Amino acid sequence: MGKKPKILFLLPNCYPYGKGDSFLETEINYLVKEFDEVIVFPSHGEDTIRSMPAQVELRNDLLLENVLKIQSSKITSLFSLITFLPFWKDFFRMIRNGKLSKENLVRSFRFKRIADTKIRLLEDFIKNYGPDKNYMIYSYWYMTQAFAAARLKEKNSRINAVSRTHEYDLYEKKKVLLPFRLFMAKNLDTVIPIAEDGVAYLQEQYGIERGKIQQFNLGVENMKELKLEKRSDEIFTILSVAFLSPRKRIHLIAEALHYLNNKEIKRKIQWIHVGGGDEGLMKKLTDISSQFSNRIEVNYMGNFTNSQIKDLYANNPQLSVFVNVSSSEGKPVSIMEAQSYGIPVIATDVGGVREIVNQENGILLSSNPTPQEVAESILVLMNEDERIQKSRSSYQNWSQNYNAVTNYTAFANYLSNNIQCAG
Repeated sequence: MGKKPKILFLLPNCYPYGKGDSFLETEINYLVKEFDEVIVFPSHGEDTIRSMPAQVELRNDLLLENVLKIQSSKITSLFSLITFLPFWKDFFRMIRNGKLSKENLVRSFRFKRIADTKIRLLEDFIKNYGPDKNYMIYSYWYMTQAFAAARLKEKNSRINAVSRTHEYDLYEKKKVLLPFRLFMAKNLDTVIPIAEDGVAYLQEQYGIERGKIQQFNLGVENMKELKLEKRSDEIFTILSVAFLSPRKRIHLIAEALHYLNNKEIKRKIQWIHVGGGDEGLMKKLTDISSQFSNRIEVNYMGNFTNSQIKDLYANNPQLSVFVNVSSSEGKPVSIMEAQSYGIPVIATDVGGVREIVNQENGILLSSNPTPQEVAESILVLMNEDERIQKSRSSYQNWSQNYNAVTNYTAFANYLSNNIQCAG
């Protein structure tokens, strides 16, 4: 009897549709080397679709538009919720933590209703695809996809199920309860945070045992050789890459430049921001930047694809510093990308950022800096000796800790080697 094939079910949010889950564009090239088949089940679809390795099959079964058409009635779903013991564990957790609210109850109801439909769809697919295979279900986010994977594992111990977790799907906001985290961790084979800060949070917030947690860094590729040279006579170029939302606090960069605009600075400053989003926030940025003198140039570039961002780095060797001033983060891949090109980073001390940015390779700000603090950090790196020293350390940090070849090879091997054979 031949060896049974290893089948990977990859459950992202939208990959390969649109622009989200951009890190998977790299990771999937390593996953296909370790599994006989890789089948992608996105939850959200868009008009645009990215290329995938030839070995990958795309299935639209779990697209939200399809799930909503066949989900159970509200009455049936409500009964399913109130007879589900983990819901009551969450309910009492809401009471203990002062989070009992209509919003959290509705969130739990909708979460489980959608997840239950995904479970049925995946069960049907496995039944038709054949039970005589070794299945690994890999949810890219700790959300409904991970719940579905956990339930399938609970029902069938021969199925292997893991989930990565990043930021918004991990850290609970003040009044928000993320549903069924304990149930998911108990029934998944492994929960995989991208930062050590996530490991600590899973243990402290949910009491998840350490043996259930395995931390793997994300990573980025870069074939460009690092070249270090002084550029004191050139424009000092600041880059930021972020969707315009309150959490990203891009206005802090604009306000920092407004502060510098009133200082006697010898070098001209250029700020490039990649990322669109909230129109109100964009108006705020343009209102601030309209007050700058001709010593400060601003380019709002809008949304870029992952390949366009790579081209931006490759074609702009004059980039001087990368700035991230978010109020919350996991461990940003955008910072890894900057470091892979030897660019020093200024970033706020939130989430797992301190694991990638330090005073050797950049400047780690407080979690809630003032515009003046951001401005003064920029001034430090306008010293070319300082910038070059941090540039070298930035590149070394990427090479040692966030190189995609190393990290994704190790991760794909981990998934493949830990799959439990069906018999």
